[in-house]
Amino acid sequence: MVGRAGTGVDNIDLESARKHDVVVMNTPGGNSNAVAEIVLGQMLGLARSLYFACDSIKSGRWEKKKFSGSEIKGKTLLLLGYGRISTLLAQKCLALGMKVISHDPKIAKNIIDEMGIEIRADLESALPEADYISIHLSKRANTLNYLNKGEFALIKEGAYLLNYARGGIVNEEAMLTALNTNTLAGAALDVFDVEPPTDYSLIQHSKVIATPHVGAASAESQENVAAMVAEQFVDFFSGNGARNVVNP
Repeated sequence: MVGRAGTGVDNIDLESARKHDVVVMNTPGGNSNAVAEIVLGQMLGLARSLYFACDSIKSGRWEKKKFSGSEIKGKTLLLLGYGRISTLLAQKCLALGMKVISHDPKIAKNIIDEMGIEIRADLESALPEADYISIHLSKRANTLNYLNKGEFALIKEGAYLLNYARGGIVNEEAMLTALNTNTLAGAALDVFDVEPPTDYSLIQHSKVIATPHVGAASAESQENVAAMVAEQFVDFFSGNGARNVVNP
């Protein structure tokens, strides 16, 4: 058995494990709130230029007028992916007065969920409305480069992008162009095509806040997923079945 203390299994060879009768289980939900909270924090940080204002004053500058910022209340958040993390983030953002819409390639028709979130079947109608775009898709063949040059052409000028899912879902070259042409007012990134990165041109961009894949790294979430995967091992080897198998 292989236990994944987290959700993403893109770094596990599921087909090879299946061929060798190795069961792979993940622990969905154990770190979802940690990711939702850090994304919300980074949204607020982008809105008010908190990181850049902090860096400015630590460098001995007093640039009060430069960092006036904006509020997230009344703004539209587009969630790419409709799962545990995105719905937790939606709850928090709705409470702060944002409008929330979503798109997930697995959902083929327009629906409205119990929280009032519009789930759009087509990405093209959602992108122009978004002030903030937050990525919560799993990394699969059909989600690689999901936001590319064509999609960035539809984004509202001055929008913000946050990726706390996986690198490769957003085309980094297209994102860099969008930042340089002011299509994007800023970005908060926790994941990258190559980790650790070998190219820092995007990370060092003046409009980017970057962190080293720490979205799920809260004390609470790490305890949650550790306990969950331990319980799965005990149940599996005690003959009580397998939970959250990702390579059936």
